Amino acid sequence: MDKLRQVIEEYPRWQDLTVYIDRIELFIESDFSSAQENAKALLESIAQEICKQFTIEVEKNISINKLLGKAFNCFDNPNKDILRKMSGSLATIGEQLGNIRNDIGITAHGKDLATIQARNDNIDKTEQEFLISSTVTVCVFLIRYHERHKPASETIASLEYDQQQDFNDYLDSKYGFIEMGDYTYTASEVLYYVDYEAYKNEYISFDNAQIELNEDMKD
Repeated sequence: MDKLRQVIEEYPRWQDLTVYIDRIELFIESDFSSAQENAKALLESIAQEICKQFTIEVEKNISINKLLGKAFNCFDNPNKDILRKMSGSLATIGEQLGNIRNDIGITAHGKDLATIQARNDNIDKTEQEFLISSTVTVCVFLIRYHERHKPASETIASLEYDQQQDFNDYLDSKYGFIEMGDYTYTASEVLYYVDYEAYKNEYISFDNAQIELNEDMKD
């Protein structure tokens, strides 16, 4: 799961997905059925978010392979045929996640005690590792591909440091000041001039959070 965590650190807007990663890591050895259910939910959340960003309507109770298909169809790529073939293969992984969830999962429908006790014996260790690693690969691909091909409305133009006072104040209140000998710098100033891409990614997360907060207040 380290690779997925690394991608989320690179794109902080996906930070909330770590709740699924934590659960997968918690249950993967002791209760694979629970780990697998969270892996499926993780994949669905990413696909749902991509569709939302592209304003693509998603039907209720949509199957995971169809949901992944919708997410892949959001991307505008000149090599559409290659992307279509890739999406078909990766969607198959999602479909198998759904099938295995039905076979060994216990939260969606009640099971008798014998079935509950034997649920994790229906898939061996090698298959478990392959399933989780495949899920991580698809998740990483979707996040990276989305961030590189996201809608134009999400693209942030060049940010001028002095014009982002609210965001700078937020960073400074959270991380304080950095001292180097007789010199003192604000956290926002250091991040902007040392790692502009990280500054921009943090700004996007901050801006999205502010938009959601304003929408919640309107409701």
